[in-house]
Amino acid sequence: MNDKQKPQSDERPREDGCMNSENLEITPLMKGARIGRMTAVFLTLCFAALMGVPIIQEILTNPQPSLLSRSEEDFKKFGFQLTLQEVEKHLVYNSQFASMVRQPYQGFLTRSLGQGSRSVLIGKDGFLFHRTDVVSTTGLSILSEQFLKEPQSGTDIVDDLVKTILKPWKTTKPEEIPAIPSQPPVDSLTVLSDFHEKLSSRGIHLVIVIVPSKSTIYPEKMWPNYPLSAGPAWNSGYPEWRRQLIEKKVDVLDLSERFWQAKAHDQELLFLEQDSHWSPRGVAIGAEAVADRVRGFLGKYQPIPLVVRKQTIPEPNDLVVLLGLRPEKTLFPQPPIELTQVVPANAENSATADLGPILLFGDSLTAYYDTRNIGSKAGFAQQLMLRLNTGVQTFVGFGDDSPIAIQNALARRPSVLKNKKVVVLEFAMSALYSKRFSTLFSVK
Repeated sequence: MNDKQKPQSDERPREDGCMNSENLEITPLMKGARIGRMTAVFLTLCFAALMGVPIIQEILTNPQPSLLSRSEEDFKKFGFQLTLQEVEKHLVYNSQFASMVRQPYQGFLTRSLGQGSRSVLIGKDGFLFHRTDVVSTTGLSILSEQFLKEPQSGTDIVDDLVKTILKPWKTTKPEEIPAIPSQPPVDSLTVLSDFHEKLSSRGIHLVIVIVPSKSTIYPEKMWPNYPLSAGPAWNSGYPEWRRQLIEKKVDVLDLSERFWQAKAHDQELLFLEQDSHWSPRGVAIGAEAVADRVRGFLGKYQPIPLVVRKQTIPEPNDLVVLLGLRPEKTLFPQPPIELTQVVPANAENSATADLGPILLFGDSLTAYYDTRNIGSKAGFAQQLMLRLNTGVQTFVGFGDDSPIAIQNALARRPSVLKNKKVVVLEFAMSALYSKRFSTLFSVK
């Protein structure tokens, strides 16, 4: 990668590894955002060429002054940049036409200029990063007053135009949906400490397992000048957030330091280069750390016999797909990776595995390598089973649905906590910065 391809940043890490940023607007922060705006403009022109004539005819024939006044108000309120972001979101990600156009366009930008997209940033040495991953490192402090406020967004001009054009042909009046009064979000410190207290009152030990962001462990791949002596690249508010949670007597297992040490000694990567998830090696290190932490809380239990075998799959690359490119051997090759499958030795053990002493709530990191097309029986839960020789009952929620999966499991299946001695709650560090934990969990 030449100098022109290296990611740029106006941010500078502090000596302690914490990153500073005054707001979440990351357009001047990294390369790729400017290209995203160019993509929006380019696709807007394409749509205008294909649809311009009927749209102009409709507006001239049935003028809608409210459309122009509403757009003008939004431009004044949100500015050109936020409004253009909404247009880009509509054009680039909600359109089949945009998808077809984006393939060769993004391919040219990536090959020739080393540029990413609205959601994917291209780092050094073939590393790809999800933009939310980088935001979790450089964004607002999780303890700041502005953190819990919802970000503003602008108008979507394309959406307004479509609604205006289709309005004369609507024959049914949309059903009025009563507005649900919004409740102020609860900060994650309150949610997690409350969960700890509720489980503790039932004699169940809670372990919060925080998996670091990819940019936290490999900051030098995003910011080449990052001083490795500073350690993991945390968000400026994260160390204090973690300290306050531990002060509330919550058992917090942060894998950042363990990953950082493993990175210095292991040749195997802890995160996949072209994917937003951890590698099999990262899963193994995480499972080993959790097993060491919970073993003393399990007491006596009957071990179950397990069968261990190997499985080989192409290396996952969800960021290549999100970038808008088809997997290819030259630009983003998919070398084979080896997984460790773990299954109970017989059907009886498999059926009773959920009766084991451990309950695991996790996100997509837990499900990886045990989901469709990405391996099977080789995920985080299976690696815990291997190290503890017992069943691990698991509930997984993907993305923002992770807390919902926990709430549904506890509300609909209160017996899920029966005979449990340890509850493991795993989530990616970036989940804290996407405000997922905003509702108290109900424990009956």
